[in-house]
Amino acid sequence: MAANRGKAIENNAVILPFINRFNYQYYSRDTFTAFLKHFKDADVVRIRKGKVYQRYYNIPCAFDIEVSSFYDDQGEKTALMYVWQICINGYCWFGRTYNELYDMFRCCHDVLNLGYTKRLVFFVHNLSYEWNNLRKYMTVTDYFAIDKRTPLYVQTADGVEFRCSYQLSGCSLAYLGKNELHKYHVEKAVGDLNYNLIRTKDTILTRKEMGYIINDVRVVTNYIQELIERGEDIAHIPLTKTGRVRRKLVDDCIKKDGHLNKSFIHTMQQCILTPDEYYICKSAFMGGFTHSNPLNTGIHFLEDRSIIPHDIASDYPHVMVTCKFPMGKAKHVKEMTLDEYLTLASDYNIIAEFNFTGLQATFIYDYYISKSKCFVASNVRESNGRIVSADEITLHITEVDFDIIQKMYEWESVSIRNCLIYESDYLPREYVLSVLDLYEKKTVLKGQDDKKIEYQMSKALLNSTYGCMCTDIIRKIYSYDDDFVEEEPDVAAAIETYNSRKKRTNFYPWAVYVTAHARHKLLTSILKLGSLYVYADTDSIYAFDCEEVRAHFSAENDKIIENLKFISWLRDIPIEKFSPRDQDGHEHPLGVWELESRCVEFKTLGAKRYMKTYEDGSVHTTIAGLSKSAVSYITQQGGYDFFKNGMSVPETFSGRTTVTYIDELKQGRIKDYQGHETAYSVRTGVHMEASDYTLSMSSLFMEFIRSIMI
Repeated sequence: MAANRGKAIENNAVILPFINRFNYQYYSRDTFTAFLKHFKDADVVRIRKGKVYQRYYNIPCAFDIEVSSFYDDQGEKTALMYVWQICINGYCWFGRTYNELYDMFRCCHDVLNLGYTKRLVFFVHNLSYEWNNLRKYMTVTDYFAIDKRTPLYVQTADGVEFRCSYQLSGCSLAYLGKNELHKYHVEKAVGDLNYNLIRTKDTILTRKEMGYIINDVRVVTNYIQELIERGEDIAHIPLTKTGRVRRKLVDDCIKKDGHLNKSFIHTMQQCILTPDEYYICKSAFMGGFTHSNPLNTGIHFLEDRSIIPHDIASDYPHVMVTCKFPMGKAKHVKEMTLDEYLTLASDYNIIAEFNFTGLQATFIYDYYISKSKCFVASNVRESNGRIVSADEITLHITEVDFDIIQKMYEWESVSIRNCLIYESDYLPREYVLSVLDLYEKKTVLKGQDDKKIEYQMSKALLNSTYGCMCTDIIRKIYSYDDDFVEEEPDVAAAIETYNSRKKRTNFYPWAVYVTAHARHKLLTSILKLGSLYVYADTDSIYAFDCEEVRAHFSAENDKIIENLKFISWLRDIPIEKFSPRDQDGHEHPLGVWELESRCVEFKTLGAKRYMKTYEDGSVHTTIAGLSKSAVSYITQQGGYDFFKNGMSVPETFSGRTTVTYIDELKQGRIKDYQGHETAYSVRTGVHMEASDYTLSMSSLFMEFIRSIMI
């Protein structure tokens, strides 16, 4: 829907057009009331909820607060808001107290006639933070959350609604301002606020500090305005990033050419679960394989043994369009022999409970079975959480997992029980075409300056396809009634609702198999590379740079391309969909291994812990729990020699923050950094402080590495 552009209204005011320039004004009720009157007759959009239509002002708005965290006289953590700010259609306002803030929301209610059926939405980047500071000052009428303190939206009695723009965009505020604004550019200011300085409502804020504060809400407002100008509206903007993918799948699969696609609907009606089947599928579900070759862990490799990474082009989408998945309702088999299992596994998808005794790894360069997935695990020897040997383990796996396990382990006995047997087939053609459409657009539009928005949208949607598929269908129920309320779901009712949903485009077992197929592809290469393999992470393998490695991935790519041609012929889909050309005419086959920049230095300390140096001399780190910017400190302290067990990075470089939720009244007096002493009384808050980082490798993992190096 087009933006409001100066439309005349009955009260002789004019709807103020959207602006993109730095501005702010201190809140007072009189001036803010006069400002709001310009929007009384602004465009309103509506959406049906139950039997009632809720109307929304189609205006981009954002809200944010800034808080000082400190320890009070009793040494207890305390958090104090010292400024709040809003942006409405590009016009920014701020205040210093909760009284002013609440009065501002009441003013919105009074002037715009807000209520249950007419709302004004403020987008908040990371609503969980702002809400815990704000929650005791508002009366909630509706609350929807994905975790206890992670609301997607909060509706209040004043007709003001808060939504989380972080969950919508899926990126930080800094990234949003730098990469997601294409028309109304404004970047989040970085480094202008020293959070170590205590500020209160009486602290004098400099223009530089106000620039930081105001730009935060401008970034979010501009982002929402761009969405509106692209055809979305406040009532229908999805709550999360995956919401757009769900809508696309519904449009492509169910609403085919403006008509209901009865064939697809019938297919989904056959794909149903029982509660027991759901729990087995959930137990069998595993993410991507991320691990290091223990024989190459802790070793600093130099240029004479350089490392070269290979990444899979759109790994999960490739799996979705080329592999077979469970279809229909499962058949249950209580128990079967291994021979019976292997015979059925060639034609069916099978999720089953496996019990192994006398398990021992036969492949020494990595280990597949994760101890955390075993609900029976006796006398286990492990490598960083992966099982090397065990007297006995029991876990749920797919036949895809078993194919890897039998190539990496041997055992004394195996029993197979509680089997779910599914007909195996490719995903519905409409679904495949929807995924391929996103991949094609991402490839074709990349690098075209006049298509940046379409490219970013296609890329984001493609990356979210799997997230949409693997969304858990059974979640705790979170609500808010003057405090956070957490309830266990009625599993049977939730499963029944899931099965009967008319616009359902996914089936939970599919998610189990997407990652299983992806792991199989990754481990197949690891098995062939053997000692040449160094590190793997979901869709990438780091291996020594040599002719044998390059020849392996070249041969794998030939197989992948031949299979794309087969699937193209089988599904009657043009091969150009699987292998589109970019603007320079180069083909980009889906799912091939792509050669990345060579690493002249490399060292890994296990999963999500590695350091590398490219040929241009740039150094990069990936260390779980540590900011990538800490690489400068690590380099100054000795680089690869410093990167080891026990490495400590101080809070000034770690990028880590410790968050503490405060749920009780805090009162006292505090002196700010300018010398102003202020009395405070806050009902709730969020205390944040920088924290240092210490790299700690488990003693079991270190002992295992020492044992195999002997």
